[in-house]
Amino acid sequence: NLSKYIAFYDWVNNKTPDYMKVADIYVDTLYRPVQGQGTGKTMLEALSSGLAIAAPDNPSIELYIKNRLNGIIYKGNDSESLANAILTLINDRDLRQKLGKNARSLALKEFDLHKNMKLMENKYFDMAKAN
Repeated sequence: NLSKYIAFYDWVNNKTPDYMKVADIYVDTLYRPVQGQGTGKTMLEALSSGLAIAAPDNPSIELYIKNRLNGIIYKGNDSESLANAILTLINDRDLRQKLGKNARSLALKEFDLHKNMKLMENKYFDMAKAN
């Protein structure tokens, strides 16, 4: 009977913010077992939207998700672990709210476009000076 609680959407360009506004939880199911494959843009959008996140234990996931601080990390490619993470978030409103609040704080602190572009600009200036 989860269908009355869960909505599945096809990806539509520029609709992600609309979807995030009506969600309580974001679940990332893409398991990336190889180091260096990064994380999805949509998960970063969920962080910035203040959603509680369930994410697989991909290499370097701890750069984005601290287990039970701003999301829940579950064992990738393990449906039982995924189900338990989702149920934990569904059943604990206070935890969802805490994780969402902390997720948004992390996004504002670490993933600010202007701050990160300034860092990149400085790196390019440093490289140009070295040559």
